[in-house]
Amino acid sequence: TGNLAGTAEQRGIYRLDNNGRDWRLVLPTPNNTTGGVDLAMDPADHNRIYAVLWDHKRNNGARVYGGVGSGLFRSDNGGDTWTRLENVIGTAPTDETGSGLRSDTSLGRIGVAVAPNDPNRVYVTSATQYGPDKGFYVSNDGGTTFTPGGRAGGGSGYAWWFGKMWVDPKDENHLFEADVNLRESTDGGATWHVSAGVHADQHAMQWDPNHANRVYLGNDGGVYRSDTNGATGSWVHATYEPFNQSYHLAVARDDSARLATGLQDNGSVRTWTATTPPGDLTQWNAYGGGDGHEVLIDYSNHNMYYECSQVGVCHRHQDQDGTSLSINLGPRHSTRITTDAPIVLDPNNPGVVYFGGNVLDRSTDFGNNFTQISPPGDFLTGPVPPNEDDQGPFYANEYATITWIAPARTDPNTIYLGTDTGRLWKTTDLGAHWTEFTGRGLPTRWVNAIVVDPT
Repeated sequence: TGNLAGTAEQRGIYRLDNNGRDWRLVLPTPNNTTGGVDLAMDPADHNRIYAVLWDHKRNNGARVYGGVGSGLFRSDNGGDTWTRLENVIGTAPTDETGSGLRSDTSLGRIGVAVAPNDPNRVYVTSATQYGPDKGFYVSNDGGTTFTPGGRAGGGSGYAWWFGKMWVDPKDENHLFEADVNLRESTDGGATWHVSAGVHADQHAMQWDPNHANRVYLGNDGGVYRSDTNGATGSWVHATYEPFNQSYHLAVARDDSARLATGLQDNGSVRTWTATTPPGDLTQWNAYGGGDGHEVLIDYSNHNMYYECSQVGVCHRHQDQDGTSLSINLGPRHSTRITTDAPIVLDPNNPGVVYFGGNVLDRSTDFGNNFTQISPPGDFLTGPVPPNEDDQGPFYANEYATITWIAPARTDPNTIYLGTDTGRLWKTTDLGAHWTEFTGRGLPTRWVNAIVVDPT
């Protein structure tokens, strides 16, 4: 598919020729924002190939995951020539434009799957350019014609993130669709339900050819196995999976084994409990949900600590009398907040908490109440550039924000901050006046971190 945020020449569908020595482009893309994203082969005829092209682009602030380059194609001669498959008889109830699989600005990511025991049965799922379901389709003639089926997606709206389907190798009417929840149908896609018992965000599925009814699933929680063909409640989670995506790490000042970290789609985790100090550092337990982002441990009292999930949903936690309390942080004053929102403790006073959106907020009571200490609106960040203003239903107002806050340890009135729009600021009077660093040789880039000399 190529670079998500740029263009690339070598996009499309390629075939390995000359006894495996050379790659040949067999399905080129119609523009430089389109790439190949899915393939399926007819198990009875290796010359019949289904391919998906996906028109998508993204910049710092905006996602457009669809366009006129998206489409479903079939080759009956091993990829030498291709036919676009767009003959949908009827309209899917989720297809607001009624354009089906035809070239349209609303056509986003597509997934295709062929039933192994009935190659004429082809299933297709599609998304809009902003992520919600556009339509699920069924073909009984190898993709020559399609009819809409039931609603395969669960309404999460993140169909661009998944775009995959899998068919039971022994039953053409039993299929799964990737979504936040694992979606299952036992009647050829007419009706759908959730196969429960697995973590969110499904990405990979494979039946075991040597074990009847055994199927494996990969998602943002790791690997699962079912020995009853993926039936709801039958999934067993792998017991040892030493991999995660960590966003931030906090270390207690008085105990280097007391650690907390935020994990992509696995919440925030810690190495202790309210009743048990840190021990085996391969064992962590959750204390926050969602996408775990920023984590903090009070440097004067390690029984007080913080976590934030996406877009600044933050809590203060307190271990007390053998229990853990979770307290919502007080209201803040930003109208835009980035996914990985910054929250920091003042190094001079752990009761002072800073939080950044498009304005800077300060609390003097451990996050219970916040006061805005920067000018309103776009003063620090600048306005959202028109081409970086996300128009979809899920990611609006998450750009042109503060991305890092760095109070000075040697002067409680001095604070540095940076923004995703490439601006770097300093105040020496606790926000009454601000000075921007300009003309100092810094590039205009997303500010990922600022470190202030502690002495």
